Amino acid sequence: MVESEELEVPSKYLDGLPEPLRHPNGNETALVQIRNSLLWLFYLYDLSKEKRDKIIQELLRIDYITKLNLYPTLDPLGVFLYFHTGYDKIISSIKRILKRINQYKISQPGLIATSLHSVWIQPFLLNENEYKLLVEVVRNPKGSFREWSSKTGISLSGVKYVFDRLKRKLFLRIWSQINFNAIKIKHYFIHVANVYNEKLRRLIWEKSLKNTWLRSVWSFASQPDSLFISLTIPSHKRCVHAFLDAVKAFEKVGLVDIYEIQEIFLSYNLAAFDPKNGWNFSPSTWTMFSLSSLSEDYLNYLKNVSPVHRAPYLGLPDFKFSRKDLYLLARLFSDFRLKTTTLSRISGYPLSTVSKKKKEFVEKKVIFPLPHIANIGLYNSLALLWEGDPQSLEYLTYISAELPHIVGYRMREIYPTSGDYLLLFIWLPGTVSWDFIQNFSEIGKEFGLKEIFYEYKGSYSYTIDRFIYRWDEDKRIWKWYENDLVFL
Repeated sequence: MVESEELEVPSKYLDGLPEPLRHPNGNETALVQIRNSLLWLFYLYDLSKEKRDKIIQELLRIDYITKLNLYPTLDPLGVFLYFHTGYDKIISSIKRILKRINQYKISQPGLIATSLHSVWIQPFLLNENEYKLLVEVVRNPKGSFREWSSKTGISLSGVKYVFDRLKRKLFLRIWSQINFNAIKIKHYFIHVANVYNEKLRRLIWEKSLKNTWLRSVWSFASQPDSLFISLTIPSHKRCVHAFLDAVKAFEKVGLVDIYEIQEIFLSYNLAAFDPKNGWNFSPSTWTMFSLSSLSEDYLNYLKNVSPVHRAPYLGLPDFKFSRKDLYLLARLFSDFRLKTTTLSRISGYPLSTVSKKKKEFVEKKVIFPLPHIANIGLYNSLALLWEGDPQSLEYLTYISAELPHIVGYRMREIYPTSGDYLLLFIWLPGTVSWDFIQNFSEIGKEFGLKEIFYEYKGSYSYTIDRFIYRWDEDKRIWKWYENDLVFL
């Protein structure tokens, strides 16, 4: 494992940071995390490749985001893992931005983080081969370079070159949704509404972030008195009953709804994207066309043409997993194309076993490879909550694939009432989100729309590395404790 002294960054790296980051106020958690992320970035960059790789591979075996108190969306390890040979330019750009932050004496953590993120926000115009490959990667994210070459007509060496350009240009990455049911985990959303005390909301937020089983916590500016908490917990009955009893405590401060997630799905509609001119999307046209035909024939047509990647939480009673498997799953969650040598060192499996396991995970639907494009001009987001019968929600799942980018959650309300729901996150270009809300607010209600949320404010979505150490190898169960489920 990493030696304790290797978790300490030499103090000399503080000198290159702006004053607010060198000596952040003790109450400014975000500033401390941004500082730590930058210190680790510069420290790792200065190490020899051999030393850097050794430390990174050991850190990947733990919940390093929490352990090192990093800013979740400024992951220093990710720079070296995802960009390989392209990180020199990234680090040089970050240093230039830090000089400007110091020059203008910027101290707000949100503005500092946004400035640093601008390193990745470059013009998103694409050439012909870049667009062709991007369309194919979105269609078949688990494909190989050879498969993508065959489908696009680009040479194998050309595919490798273009894919690397897309990674740098669009921060393109293939990640993996984990089938939580396969590893004896259940996934829930808690919606707490009408929490009018701002101090109490902040307390719930901060306490949730410390929960071992947390995935994320978020709110929307459109409903500042509400919070959403996403978490995964062991699926055995005692834990589920304890969880439900604990969540009911939120009724002391507001209204509570609990949803069990049954499926995640995702789609990019690149047909609405012109590689030379950007997005061409009309909310009013989509609304009129998509909701004008609800026939079964049209649904079958959509299923054939819409690139919806679905990740249902299926039970796999014959799937037996070890802690080594969990290490693999945690890293494949972040990057499905992570080097086999790195996965081998993290898990302890030989290279041949890693390749076999990865193939098995995909074939058994333990993981679902999914595309992620961070820099393609979709800067505005909103969320829709739908209620309806399974057939109606199935239709909405596929018509939503006509939108530029969506991530959806099929879920079942389990408290205080029951019903089938769909929570749909939508990313749109420019100021289109306001046109969308105007065009859709009323007509959506005719099709089961319950609420529209906008201006998302949330935390990073943590993965299973937060609780891998809780897996009991001998008993093949997750260890959990009553105080894991205390939210107030």
